[in-house]
Amino acid sequence: MNALLEHQFINRVRESVSTFIVDHDYDRYTENEIETVIRLFPEILSEHKLHIDGDGLYPIQSFIFFSYSHLDTWWCILRLVPFIPLYARLGIEFGQFTKEQRGGLLIENREGDNTLHFLVKSCPSVRNFGHRIFDNPINHEPVDNTFLQVLVKLRLMGLLTKDDINDYNLVSMLCEETVFGEKRFRFLVEWDPTSLITPDANGYVPIQYIARYSSSIHGFEIVFDYFIRYYPTKEGIRLLFIKDEDGDTPFQMACDEYGTEEVRKVIDNTLARYSDNTPINIEETFLLAAIDENIHLDGLNYLLRRQPHVLETLLLHASSSSTKTKTTKSAVLTKTRYNLRKRKRK
Repeated sequence: MNALLEHQFINRVRESVSTFIVDHDYDRYTENEIETVIRLFPEILSEHKLHIDGDGLYPIQSFIFFSYSHLDTWWCILRLVPFIPLYARLGIEFGQFTKEQRGGLLIENREGDNTLHFLVKSCPSVRNFGHRIFDNPINHEPVDNTFLQVLVKLRLMGLLTKDDINDYNLVSMLCEETVFGEKRFRFLVEWDPTSLITPDANGYVPIQYIARYSSSIHGFEIVFDYFIRYYPTKEGIRLLFIKDEDGDTPFQMACDEYGTEEVRKVIDNTLARYSDNTPINIEETFLLAAIDENIHLDGLNYLLRRQPHVLETLLLHASSSSTKTKTTKSAVLTKTRYNLRKRKRK
């Protein structure tokens, strides 16, 4: 009888702990207190719980994966997001997930998104300290700050790697958000600048997303600045005019969204800011744009407007190269003839 009561008691405690670790109102507890509770029954970290929208979520997903399919949106409990590294660490320590699942971080929901994906999104609905904030860009700075802190901590723990940035298209996904997560963008791109020019599964690069989806020209300005900072000679300006499958370019989409004059001002100011230290090779960029069918004619027009003498310079170079080639051929021929005559005399 005592054994039965003990078993029932343990099961009841376990059930309480299982509910506790996904309780969205336990933000009054410290990380150490939560860790102590989880260590009693670590297997609950790998329990798949069904939520009201039909998504089965693990505890590590429940603070940031709480999606509602019928509303086509999702929300997070901002105060609890910092516990994600703790759940991942304990999940690994107690062997609750496979090595590939990385403590549950890389487990996907039914839309194919994992926790790393959601950490680069700008949550449209935030609950923090009992208050909900809906679709207000002013209030998204706490989201950017909190999510960045988690990403930094995961990096220090070795649970976020440099390869993850491109493997999971984190920068492109971040730029696809209406509200731009500037701090997370800087963190990821400065860690791996190649993420700016690495196409995702759709064949697009970040500047194509930011131009289409960002609600503010500030996001476009930051992304373009980083393009020129890391790829000043050719790629940075070339990708501004690359066409997507509909024939649209980042330049066109940004102009449609923010106005042509404002976009030109952003581009001109950015190029001027880097002109001394990292001058753009206009001639080479113009040639590459001219022969690349994926580059819109707007790119050529912009380069000509910025440096009207580029064609004249290219023609002079071509003429000079042609003259040098002819001179070289003539010199070789003269020397050859001289050598032949010299041989005949002998």
